[in-house]
Amino acid sequence: LVLLLAAGIAGGYLYTGGPWPLKYHGLGELAIFLLMGPLLFAALELCLAGRVSRDMLLLSPAFGALTAAVLLANNLRDCGQDARAGIVTAATMLGAEVAGLVFTLLLLLPFVAVALLAWYGIFCQKILVCWVLLPAAGWICLPVWKKNPPGCLDRLVQAAFGFQLLFSFLLILGI
Repeated sequence: LVLLLAAGIAGGYLYTGGPWPLKYHGLGELAIFLLMGPLLFAALELCLAGRVSRDMLLLSPAFGALTAAVLLANNLRDCGQDARAGIVTAATMLGAEVAGLVFTLLLLLPFVAVALLAWYGIFCQKILVCWVLLPAAGWICLPVWKKNPPGCLDRLVQAAFGFQLLFSFLLILGI
């Protein structure tokens, strides 16, 4: 547990601090995916259950992906401003079109994960209740596919965060 906590603290610090901040080298989304997915789930389960199970480790990427999607939404919204300021994020490195594709994949990954976990009987089929949000995921992704929409990305962060909250609630309800 101490090692997991130390890794989490180090990851949090290295995200924006240290000699080579991950956020400013295009690795923010990857760091958040790992910190808020597998690392967080392993630490929480170890704390609460005294073990780290395969089931939770298989579920954790869904949550890491949703958290990384919120961060990427923020970086997509600020892409032009960050580029002018010389800030390197995944969105400025990849460009808006590829970053939009990554954002879409990050929103869709949890649906695939949930389906596979139910299919293989790792969790009961009630977790498929999350799939009612699939149309919402498509709706949230629409702004990233529009060409030069004035202000269309302004609400993307809130939409991605709200989606993460609803998906998480439904998944917990299904479990």
